[in-house]
This record gives sequence, structure tokens and C-alpha cells, in this order.
Amino acid sequence: MNEPKTILWIDGCIRGRELSRSYALAQAALEELQADKSLQVDHLDLMQQDLRPLYGDSFWARQAQEEAGNWEAPMFRLARQFAAADGLLIAAPYWEYSFPALLKCYLEQVSVAGITFRYTPQGVQGLCQAKRMLFCTTRGGIATGEAGELEQGGRYLKALCLMYGVPEMEMVAAEGLDIDGADVAGKMAQACQQARQAAQRLRKALKEETSDCK
Repeated sequence: MNEPKTILWIDGCIRGRELSRSYALAQAALEELQADKSLQVDHLDLMQQDLRPLYGDSFWARQAQEEAGNWEAPMFRLARQFAAADGLLIAAPYWEYSFPALLKCYLEQVSVAGITFRYTPQGVQGLCQAKRMLFCTTRGGIATGEAGELEQGGRYLKALCLMYGVPEMEMVAAEGLDIDGADVAGKMAQACQQARQAAQRLRKALKEETSDCK
């Protein structure tokens, strides 16, 4: 019997489930994912992880464990979880042309040479199992068209996917939500539909992998 595929749902929705529009967008994707009983969704609430940037003693402690190859150390728990996931769902709001520092701290914690990637003579090689990443975000303003050149969050995640060895990354965004007179409900409904469709593509990618393994 095949083991269930695991979706790691990385919740960077700072305002919480009651107020966060990014959380609502992610829920649309989750409804589609959780409808498939062959998938297991693991929710990681970043607000509950006491995440901090690496510096000082914490940096040197991690450096020592990396040099020793002690990949089972407790400090690498999040990196091991990230590397083992079959699919990734990330949700966070659009802040300062990117996303909140909390998500950046998390990505810093999971970017461990020897767990999520490694260096080779041919360049960086990803070690992550995930076949696809879906990033859901919401924006008060506009970051498409000419303004899209300023958007950094999706671009950063796409670059990290190359490092992690995740072949596909897709971003779904609801934007213009804080512009005076905006049809917020309509914009959110449209983005939620896009999130469901993106989740279907994520499901399909995992199903195709399962078929290839038979």
C-alpha cells in the first residue's frame, strides 16, 4: 500500500485565521487538497515556532552541527520536515514588496546544506522531495504589469526552489484589495478560484509521481 503524500502547509499569515486574507486564500487551496483522502496536510503555524534570525551563538551552534554532519539534531527539525514533504503550500501577505520577516526566518532555518540542498562540483543540488510549491499571497496595492518588476517575494521563493530541487513553483495573488472603491469580495473570489485551480495542479503533480512509481 502506498504511503500518503504529504503537503506541508506553511502558515505565515501574521494577522491570524480570523483576519488574514492570505489565510482565506490558502483555505481555498486547502479545500481542494483535503478533498483528496490520499493526501495528508500538515499545518505549520509559523507564529507558534519562536523563529529567530541566525546570529551570534545560534549561528555558531548551527555551524558546529553542520560541520559534524549531525542532521538529526533538534535544531534541524524544521529542515527535515521541509525536505521530506511531497508538496508545499505557503501563505503570507505582501509586505514591503516581499513578505514578512517571519517567513524569511523560517526559510533561513530550513536552508541547511546537507538536508535541503548540497554543494557539488557542478553546482548546488537540491535534496527536497517536493514536486511543486504553491505560494498564496494578498496585496493591498498592485504588483503586476510594470509594478511587477518590484515584486520580490515570489521571485525569491522561485529562486529557492531551484536551490531546493523543487521543479515547479506557482504563485496566486489577490491584489488591489486596499485601493479605495475596490471590489474586495470580487477580487478575493477570483483569486480563490485561481487557488483552487493551482491546488488541482499540485494534486495532479503528486498523482503523476505516484503513477510513475508503480
